[in-house]
Amino acid sequence: LRLGRRRDAREALWQAMDVAASLGGEHLITEQLLDSMSVTETQKAAGNDAFRCGDWPRALSAYDAAIGPDVGRWDLELSAQLLCNRSNVKSKLGSVAEALADVSSALALLPHYVKALFRRGLLYMELEQFKNAVEDLELVSRLAPQFPGLAEWLQRARVWAVRPPKKNYYALLGLRPGATPAEIKKAYRKAALKWHPDKNQHDCERAERMFKDILEAFEVLSDPQRRSQQDGQEAHQHTGASTHFAYPASRSSFAGEKRAPFGFPGGGFGGP
Repeated sequence: LRLGRRRDAREALWQAMDVAASLGGEHLITEQLLDSMSVTETQKAAGNDAFRCGDWPRALSAYDAAIGPDVGRWDLELSAQLLCNRSNVKSKLGSVAEALADVSSALALLPHYVKALFRRGLLYMELEQFKNAVEDLELVSRLAPQFPGLAEWLQRARVWAVRPPKKNYYALLGLRPGATPAEIKKAYRKAALKWHPDKNQHDCERAERMFKDILEAFEVLSDPQRRSQQDGQEAHQHTGASTHFAYPASRSSFAGEKRAPFGFPGGGFGGP
């Protein structure tokens, strides 16, 4: 089981139970382990199905049920996958701190788990902890240089670590930096409707400020050249920016504002 050979493990455990039965006894530890393996596998499959359907609460419930019996963490790879998958769902639900805790637990089990490193790097980006994001993404670049989406995110993390954006337009609209023009337009319409001053008479001053920022974000992200400047891509292309930086302290561009999660490539970190 420690080697991830679950079929062989199950056969060996059944043999142990048969031996115990032939001696007129039983082996409760073996029976409990077999039960926990069955529950974990069944609930993991249920969580994956719910994830594919976009049913985040159901996926979270299934992954919770899968992780619960996995007390011994005998199969490190499976345990890390479960924690990583649950982290993905929690990020979808906007629980960024909990998502970060889960993916960090996965990496405590498997320090070179590439998908978990990439996902944690993106969570650090969302939390504007750009130095930490660079460290994780650079490790991904050493372990899996062709990992999907890595080049774009690593470049952005390096630039933002040195020169954080004055306004995080993506966070303001609840978008990921890789959002498509259609996604940008949809997010703008939703945010503009939410913060339109006519709908916020009780807090008109704040609504006017937010509405102005939302319009500015849409204008910048809808213009390829201005968006490139926002992402730091233009500076990188013209200066050949170094991969080594002196990092500033992390800061929040929207202190006091509740920010929607960026989301990530492939609909959130990709599927489980």
